[in-house]
This record gives sequence, C-alpha cells and structure tokens, in this order.
Amino acid sequence: MANRYIPFGYEIIDAKVEIIEREAEVVRNVFSLYVQGHSLKTIAERLNLLPISYAGDGREWDKNMVKRMLENKKYTGDKDYPVIIPSETAELALQCKDKRGGELSDEDKIKLDTYRLKTCCAICGAKMTRKHAGS
Repeated sequence: MANRYIPFGYEIIDAKVEIIEREAEVVRNVFSLYVQGHSLKTIAERLNLLPISYAGDGREWDKNMVKRMLENKKYTGDKDYPVIIPSETAELALQCKDKRGGELSDEDKIKLDTYRLKTCCAICGAKMTRKHAGS
C-alpha cells in the first residue's frame, strides 16, 4: 500500500512545496461538505465517485483519510505549506467535529451497555469484545 509523504493537494517541484490545484479543489470540497454536516463516510463515498485517488494508486477513499485531511494543519499554511484552506474554515471544521463527537446521554449509555452485554459470536456463542488496533 502506497503512502503519501506530503499531504493530498501538494507536490514538491524544484525542492519547493506547490499546490496541485485539481487536488486542492477536492480538499476545499471536503472541508465544505463537512462543515455543511456531511459525515466522514458520506464524504469518502462521494470522493470515490471522482476519478482521483488519495495516493494516486487507485485505492478507494475511506473515512479515515477524510478525517486526517480535516485534522491536517498544513492546509492552513502550517510549516510553510501554501494555504489551501483558510484558518477560519479549518477551525469551523474542528468545532463541527467536537460537536459531533459529544458525550452520550445517560439513556444512550444504558442502551449501549445493554447491547454490548447481549452481543455474542453467531458461530461459537462466545461473548464478543472490542479489540483496538495494536492491542
């Protein structure tokens, strides 16, 4: 799997970071859609309809790629990168993210705990547990 060494929307030309305008337009659209209330998954699905891939290798977009893009400060000119996203727009996107990732209500926590207690493997019947990557 290919990795990008510089963020989507940029390339290095003559030892200088330059904007790839076609990709920069995608970045601007991602921020715009997110601020308008679209989910990370919905945005990734829309990106997959375009003839442009994240790493130029044909790989499909996923919500984690979109999330990393929204959190990347280089789009606002950090570390001498050319500005693609105004800092106000990036801040608004982070505020939207904070609102969406809010705390669950006590009622929702009870429902979720009840669901977790009932979840078991359909094959062997063992209780299902959530494993985090790397653990």
